[in-house]
Amino acid sequence: MGNAEGDITIRTHLRHLEGERDGLAPGIEGDFVCLEVKDTGPGMSEETLSGIFDPFFRTQHPGRGLGMLTVQGIAREHQGALAMESLPGKGSTFRLAFPVAEKAPDLDEGDEGTPVSGMNGVVLLVDDEPSIRATLKQGLELGGYKVIEASDGVEGFGAFVRHRSSIGLVMLDLTMPRMGGDEVFEEIHKVAPEVPVILMSGYSQQEALENLRGRGLAGFLSKPCTMKEALGAVRKALGQTFS
Repeated sequence: MGNAEGDITIRTHLRHLEGERDGLAPGIEGDFVCLEVKDTGPGMSEETLSGIFDPFFRTQHPGRGLGMLTVQGIAREHQGALAMESLPGKGSTFRLAFPVAEKAPDLDEGDEGTPVSGMNGVVLLVDDEPSIRATLKQGLELGGYKVIEASDGVEGFGAFVRHRSSIGLVMLDLTMPRMGGDEVFEEIHKVAPEVPVILMSGYSQQEALENLRGRGLAGFLSKPCTMKEALGAVRKALGQTFS
């Protein structure tokens, strides 16, 4: 936890939850798989805790409020919930709850990963959020794609230049330090307009596409997205672009 000492405990368990009684939103009831992350760090004040889902929230520590907003969005998309508590000097606890599935979901025809060969099978993935990057990489690899990772726009464009001959598609986060996704798209489009690019953002598609429409952008993904949506966008982009 920065330069300070402390412990982080991660625990998973099954639990029957009853909405507000368990500190969750009304309607969150039933059997859930729970993930609890607890630390013994400096904790947060009520004021800090109340602003943690503000997309522009910052503390004195490096980081972006979009991180917690993304976690909350993922939980809601899966009919789950996020609860948290924190006390200054005592540490913080975050609890994610996801409903227990009655059975494994049936895969739609064509959902299984199919090995992909040739340059179209290599995806350059550029995102400054390590957790999102790791999740997307895992899903893309299960879908049969090879993945080259980069943690910001400058690193991403450098990777594109080095591996240009093998990259078949680029996935870019819109908001990144040093060089945003829109800037990286422009630079890639100058030197290799034939390479499809997908932008990803937690903001609205209309806003993100405002200045890029008609320039060969191959697709857009709103965060958070499912792996099925991400793989669908990749497969579509490798077949066509939209303007």
